[in-house]
Amino acid sequence: MAQFGPTNSLPKPVKPSEVRTSYATILIWAVARWGKTNAIRTLVEEGFRVLIVATDQGDAMGLQTISDLPDDRITIVPVEKWEEAMLVFAELARDKHKGIATYMGERYDVMVNDSLSGFGEIWMSRALEVMGKEEVGVAYPGWDPRRVYGYIPEKGRQTTKGLTNIAAHCIFLARETQSGEGEGAARITFPAPEMPGEKLPRELPGWLDAVGYGKFFQGDRVILTEAEGKVVAGIRAPQGRRFPKYIIPNYGLLIKAMTGDDEAMRKLAYVPKAQQKVPSIPPVTKPTAVGVKQ
Repeated sequence: MAQFGPTNSLPKPVKPSEVRTSYATILIWAVARWGKTNAIRTLVEEGFRVLIVATDQGDAMGLQTISDLPDDRITIVPVEKWEEAMLVFAELARDKHKGIATYMGERYDVMVNDSLSGFGEIWMSRALEVMGKEEVGVAYPGWDPRRVYGYIPEKGRQTTKGLTNIAAHCIFLARETQSGEGEGAARITFPAPEMPGEKLPRELPGWLDAVGYGKFFQGDRVILTEAEGKVVAGIRAPQGRRFPKYIIPNYGLLIKAMTGDDEAMRKLAYVPKAQQKVPSIPPVTKPTAVGVKQ
C-alpha cells in the first residue's frame, strides 16, 4: 500500500468576493446551418487571436464560411486521430505556467473546437481500435456493442479537460440532435448536443461555465442562455449580473461579458426588430423664394 506524507502547505482559502473567471469556457450547440462556425468571425472582430482545433470531416473541415478571415488572426489545426488530439492538448498547455496558450510558438487568446460532434467520431474510432473492432455492429456471443459506449464518456472527459486546461478562453461547438427519455408511449424527445451515447450529452455541459443553444427567434438567429424544458442552456454568473434570456450570436462579446465587461453585456442583449428604434427623418421643407412670406 502506498504511503503518503504530509503536504508542504495547506491550500490557500479563497473568499467568495475573490472568485473571478479568468478564462471563459463555453459550449454553443445548434442545428446544422444555424451559423455556429460563421460566428467565429466575431472573435476576430473583437480583437482575439484564435486557434481552431478542427475535427469535422471533409477537405475544408466545414470551415468554408470563415475562409476569408486574415491568416495573422486565426489558425486551424486539423485533428483526425486520438493520438493527434493528445499531442495538441499537451502543446496548448505547454506554457500554462506563463499564463499564456501557445501552439508551435504562436500565442492565442481563444481556442475553438469545431466541433465536439466531430470529436465524437474520433472517440468512437479509438474505442473500436482498443476493442479490436471495425464497427459497432450487432451483438453476438462474446461481443456486446454497448461496451463501446461505456468507453466513450471517459474520452469526452479527457478531451474537455485537455482543452480547458490551458491559459485561454475555450469555445466548443456541437450540432443538434434529438435525444429521448422514457419507453413506449411515455417516451419524450427533445433537442440535445450531438455526441455519442446518452450519458455524455447530459454530463459534458455541466463541466463548462456557459452553455448556449442557438435557435431562430422571430426570424433572427439568437443564443438561448436559460434552460427551456429539457433544452440545456445557462451561464454561470453572480446573482446581480444575469445574462439576458436571448443574446446575439457574438462569441467575442460573450467572452468579454463573462469576464466582467459591462458594456459587452449591454451589447449582447437581443432586441427584436419590432422594438428597434428607427432613426427619425426630419420632414422635407420646400425652399421659398427670397422675399416671399410663408
